[in-house]
Amino acid sequence: MKNTEIILIDDDSVSLLLSKHFLGKSIASDKTTSVISFTSARDGLSHITKELQESQSKARNIKILLDINMPEINGWQFLQQLNLVDPDKKIRVIMHSSSIDMSDMSAALSDTRVDSYVAKPMMLTKANFVLNLFTMNSTYIC
Repeated sequence: MKNTEIILIDDDSVSLLLSKHFLGKSIASDKTTSVISFTSARDGLSHITKELQESQSKARNIKILLDINMPEINGWQFLQQLNLVDPDKKIRVIMHSSSIDMSDMSAALSDTRVDSYVAKPMMLTKANFVLNLFTMNSTYIC
């Protein structure tokens, strides 16, 4: 069975804490899934690049819960850079933002790597939705 790593990337530490807490509750009984978080998109991308290099010899799923509005590298720039390290788009992304701008939602859902757009704040029902979506090939807004 493949191990799954859910990577949270968000510059807001409170949002990260909520997401990690609720996703942790949702995966409590799943020993094959782990959650790791980064407050910097650059650090998250470095981790993913390293994981991809190491995972050539081991089966591993990487999933990302990604904020849009961040300093240095925003969510859109992160997706562009992710395409360079994972051109086959095996890594799936759910955008997680406080933005209610329809253009942000449309842009997110038009990216073939993005499976969904989940509005902040994270709650248990949304965490369950995120976990379920990472196992499906559908696109939704929550």
